[in-house]
Order: sequence, then structure tokens, then C-alpha cells
Amino acid sequence: MRNARKGFYDRLDDTLMNYASSAVRAWNRVTGKSKSDLASASIATYSLGCLINNLAKQENITPLTIGEGVLGIAIGTLYQQMERREVECLESNVKSEFVEELKGVFRIVGSVGLWATTGALIDPNSTYLSALSLFAATASNYIIRTEHLPPKKEEKRLVLEEIVQNEEFSEEPDLVPIPIPN
Repeated sequence: MRNARKGFYDRLDDTLMNYASSAVRAWNRVTGKSKSDLASASIATYSLGCLINNLAKQENITPLTIGEGVLGIAIGTLYQQMERREVECLESNVKSEFVEELKGVFRIVGSVGLWATTGALIDPNSTYLSALSLFAATASNYIIRTEHLPPKKEEKRLVLEEIVQNEEFSEEPDLVPIPIPN
């Protein structure tokens, strides 16, 4: 029966993965960058949000705040390594066991992040900035689990070079006087 009907979290996870895939495709098309770049930016937003939140509350920078920043850098580096390994394996037409295991871990971490974000929104002692920071961290867990898309930057560069070299755009049009009726 479990296979016939998905549970609530499975349906929610599928929906959020569809949104993450759309975000990655848009990011890739607009910036030419990869999903690990977007996920790293998202986790950096989390680290920065935590720092700003502590400063806004006029709290001192604590070891926990520094730890959140270091954690953000470490996770961003892990995202880059995951994508590098994923690209190597795609070129060989195999799946990376390392990447697939990490995607399973990030699925669990993403579900915990959803609960933490919801808790931050409900908690009267929490700020919206802390909820937004948690949302950014949670989003990175969904983003990194999407399918790999090759960077579009090279494709964009080639198209621009072709436009510049095209004779239609490089020649100046002949100016023709237009008679003005009296």
C-alpha cells in the first residue's frame, strides 16, 4: 500500500524538488552558473543572515555565530565537490554512490530544515530574518539534489560572438532621406 500512495512528506518533497529544479534551470539560463553555485549562494545567505540577526539583536558575535559561518563555507565546498564528482560520473555514464548517498542525507536535512523554518516562524522570540536564513539553508538542500545542468556560459559566449561577426549587424544601414509633405 505504501508504494501505491505516497506519504505527505514524499509528496511535499516532490513538489519542493520541482520548484528547486525550476529555480536551478532559471539560474542556469540567466547566469550560466551551475546548481552548486546557487546552493552555495543559498547557504552563504544562511550564514550571513545568522550574523546579521545576531548584530540586529545587539548580541555579541559568539562562537556559535562563527561556527555557522564556517559551516556555511564547509557545506558550500561540499556542494562544489559533489557537483564535480557528479559531472565526472555523468561523463562516464555511471552514478556516483558518494553523490547519491549525500543526496539522501540532504533529503533528511531538508525535512529537518522545513520543521526548523516553521518553528522559527511560529516562535515569538525568533525574528523573520532567522526564519529567512533557515529557509535559505533548507532551500540549498533541495537545490543540490536536482539534476545536473551543464553551464550555459560557453553557449552564451558563442552566440554573442556569432552576432558580432554577423554581417547584418556589423554594416551600417544606408540612410535614405524621407520627404516631408508640406
